[in-house]
Amino acid sequence: MENNNYSKEKILEEIIVIQKILNIERMPTVKEVQKYNRRLSNAITDNGGYFNLAEEFGFQKKRHREWTIEEVESGILESISILNLNRMPTHEEIISLCGNHKLAVAISRNIGQINWD
Repeated sequence: MENNNYSKEKILEEIIVIQKILNIERMPTVKEVQKYNRRLSNAITDNGGYFNLAEEFGFQKKRHREWTIEEVESGILESISILNLNRMPTHEEIISLCGNHKLAVAISRNIGQINWD
């Protein structure tokens, strides 16, 4: 579904403006785009999303730490031990324990939402 005011060409032009502001060549992140142009962020979402448009326009995406399955499992087991649980910790418990969402996201990416409350 195409945003009424943004063709893909217009989206590309606006992304390039933000890249110049940030002095980057990769696809800007959601937060980076929203800081400068919330309507553009909505248009990107309406036109296939950040990941798909980055590929379509030939932009690399910001690199994130890649967790191994062993690191994810270790993080889960450590969380279970610290929280004294006999079940999979909830998303909220992981975030509260870790102080951020990194392990929670790694769980979702690596083993999905199975037994994930």
